[in-house]
Amino acid sequence: MSALQKYAECPYRFFLSAAYRLAPLKEPEPLELVIMKHPHVVATLVGHAHTACATTFAGRPLLIGGGCASTVPLDSEPYPVIWEAGPPTLAFHLLHDDGRLTTHWRALPFPAEAG
Repeated sequence: MSALQKYAECPYRFFLSAAYRLAPLKEPEPLELVIMKHPHVVATLVGHAHTACATTFAGRPLLIGGGCASTVPLDSEPYPVIWEAGPPTLAFHLLHDDGRLTTHWRALPFPAEAG
């Protein structure tokens, strides 16, 4: 598959692959088994991937932070593939005494907007 075909299929996946050499785990099972073996691991928290998202892995929350300098919007959004005008985001995680995890996501104001 050519680079153009990969871009056309999914600009976000193309960007992560080309810019950061990221790819899905070819064999996620070993990591999944390690996480499942340790009940004190309540979630997997991952640094920014230019689009904040949440899913599950190994039966636990998997939370991925948003961009700090740019955002990669969804295909249906009317923004460039690399949206440098998008606000940086931040996540605050609170681990409760009973093991629940609460995450608060915030879009940070640009310096001109702060006040």
